[in-house]
Amino acid sequence: MFSNKFFILRHGWANRYYWFAVIENVDPSTPPFEEMIKKGKFTFSKQSGTTPADMHGSTMAIDFYSQRFVNFLKKVGIRNFSVYKLKFVPEMSKIGNYYYLELKDELPAKRTFYTKILSHVNFYLKDWKGQDIFAIEGTKMIIVTEKLRKLIEKEKLKNVEFEEIKPA
Repeated sequence: MFSNKFFILRHGWANRYYWFAVIENVDPSTPPFEEMIKKGKFTFSKQSGTTPADMHGSTMAIDFYSQRFVNFLKKVGIRNFSVYKLKFVPEMSKIGNYYYLELKDELPAKRTFYTKILSHVNFYLKDWKGQDIFAIEGTKMIIVTEKLRKLIEKEKLKNVEFEEIKPA
């Protein structure tokens, strides 16, 4: 039906890779965490794990990306994003730079079903303008094309997983 495949980009779940946590006491009514990260209001520590990777999860349900991942995106011509550097506790200063990635392209969400605890989110193919990476509006979901997925796999970026998604 369509010529391209799409995938949700997400961190893996291997126990060996770091999981980041905010050291500040965070009130659930805090403005969106992403805005606080962009303003440098949070300091991060290691929640668990023993090894750095190219993509990490966090206690905030936000993924973070290594300098290597960001450089890779630029190398393959991806420019539709801004990066915000994370601040770490001194013990974590030697792991390198990590970033919150804000995509400039967002497609409207199509919610296909709801339950009390889960809503499945998708997008309409007609809204896609050919970007290899984009977000779905109102979610933390990042979608990549099959082309970009294959490039990421070839680069052997660590702790990266994909789940195929079929647009409406």
